[in-house]
Amino acid sequence: MGGTKRTAFWLGMALVIAVAPFLGMEAYTVQIFTLAGIYATVALGLSLVLGNAGQISLGQAAFFGIGAYVTAQLMLKAGLPFILALPVGGFLAGLVGIGLGYLALRFQGHYLAMVTLCFGLIMQILFVQVPALTGGAAGITDIPSPQIFGSAVENGPASWCKTFHLAWFVFLATAWLLSNLLSLQTGRSLAALRDNPIAAESLGLDVSRYKVHAFAISAVLAGLAGGVYCVHTHYIGPEIFGVGASLEFLIMVVVGGLGRPMGAVAGALLFAVVPEFMRTYEEYRLLFFSIVLMAVVLVAPEGIWGLIAHAYRLVTKRRSHGEGALG
Repeated sequence: MGGTKRTAFWLGMALVIAVAPFLGMEAYTVQIFTLAGIYATVALGLSLVLGNAGQISLGQAAFFGIGAYVTAQLMLKAGLPFILALPVGGFLAGLVGIGLGYLALRFQGHYLAMVTLCFGLIMQILFVQVPALTGGAAGITDIPSPQIFGSAVENGPASWCKTFHLAWFVFLATAWLLSNLLSLQTGRSLAALRDNPIAAESLGLDVSRYKVHAFAISAVLAGLAGGVYCVHTHYIGPEIFGVGASLEFLIMVVVGGLGRPMGAVAGALLFAVVPEFMRTYEEYRLLFFSIVLMAVVLVAPEGIWGLIAHAYRLVTKRRSHGEGALG
């Protein structure tokens, strides 16, 4: 995608996000799509680690939780405004991500998966066992609505539109920055690391640095999403940030399309919208998505967005051939 087309694409996305809540959607529908925007930011970070750097992580929900707890407590106990608490939550999640990234340097493949899985389990236990910071098993309630640029976002229909914009513009800003980053030498280096780490290292790439950076950026994005989540739901608890959530984020990324920002959107929308039609069968939710995952891996290895992009290329190609024949 050229520079002009890329700019037009992101501007078009911003316009869609700006007007979407005012296109006749009910308040509950706006809330569901807000949740999709939050999930998309988490999935975007995991897509960087898994799809671009080739490193598996099963602890993404832990970073999501760190961002949520830090943001909530800074607002409740330190009295910080949301606009300051949010980046602090993302920053602290990023510091933990750096630590996990350095630990991950010693492992590969399924060993790395086990390490990140254990990290997620440890963090969930800490979320329960340190009630002074996390509220324990009861979690944290009555998280205040944020103040954005001096304007309070109160509870009610108007607030749902504002949190919708907040969630999706956080995704849009981080996706735009990440897309530009990956279009530079960093993207090519990560692709080399993913495809053949030994060859990448032999060519002089600092493989360790890129791995740690990928984990750190992924953790920051999850932490930012966690901060938005806590002010969207006004409640957080340890059950939200467990291993099951990490598996769901993993499925989102694979089903949506690895290494693609819009793949994160496709996977997040699937996970946020479809469960609303499955409330009667809530206990089968993970089973359903596991079946979807297997089907996508077999039929469309590049994910839903890869399938859409492939169909678009075919249509464009046929149209150009048709215009050439007419000419």
